[in-house]
Amino acid sequence: MIDYQIIESVFIEFTKTDLFHNFALFFIFLIAGSPSFQPLPNEVFVIPAYVSGLSPLLIVIVVGVGGFIGDSALYFLGHHIHKKIKGTTKSRVNHWLYKYKHFIYLASPTLFFGIGDVVMILSGIRHISFRGIAPFLFAGNVLRGIWGMILVIYGIQLFDWLL
Repeated sequence: MIDYQIIESVFIEFTKTDLFHNFALFFIFLIAGSPSFQPLPNEVFVIPAYVSGLSPLLIVIVVGVGGFIGDSALYFLGHHIHKKIKGTTKSRVNHWLYKYKHFIYLASPTLFFGIGDVVMILSGIRHISFRGIAPFLFAGNVLRGIWGMILVIYGIQLFDWLL
């Protein structure tokens, strides 16, 4: 017979260690840096780290830096692939990316279902200056981390309130 109370107490004690917190930060960094085509958003992995006592500010920084590195990798992937976009789509993409450049890179990390990833790959293909978009891209990823932490904190409070 398995004693679940022992397993639960060992797990609870493990979540209080620095090893768990460092592993959680590294894991959140990897998830934030991966493309959005993954089935679960960052917040699913942020919840256990936050509940175990990890600083929300540290989580936001890790999500922001991880997302920025992941988006930068997608940009350089598109930059070096040089796929050709033909016809009227090419002119619409150019117009859209150049006309709303700063807003697009600020908002692209918060877009769902991989739209932000497609924007980054297209930006690399179109050779848009990375230096010009990097500050907005980083700010967008930090905003994504803040938005995710707000959802996690208030979601946990709502869950506690309902129980």
